[in-house]
Amino acid sequence: MVVVGAIGFAALVLQLRLRKQSSVAVLTPLWLNIVAILCAVTAIFADLLHLGPVVMLASALGAVICFAVSGIVMLRALRKG
Repeated sequence: MVVVGAIGFAALVLQLRLRKQSSVAVLTPLWLNIVAILCAVTAIFADLLHLGPVVMLASALGAVICFAVSGIVMLRALRKG
């Protein structure tokens, strides 16, 4: 689940980088991306850190939600510009 969210977010960022005609500066909150990455890392290493399955699922869901909100912010900025 985290991998799907991260792949979708990376595809959106790549699309923004490859657009040459776009004059719109799209900025997403840096803290949101950092939280998403921390949640994703927690979900990945939950077994090694001996965290419970509830923590793993909650952190995976948190990462996906953070990546989704960041993607929505980017898409809204693209639509306005």
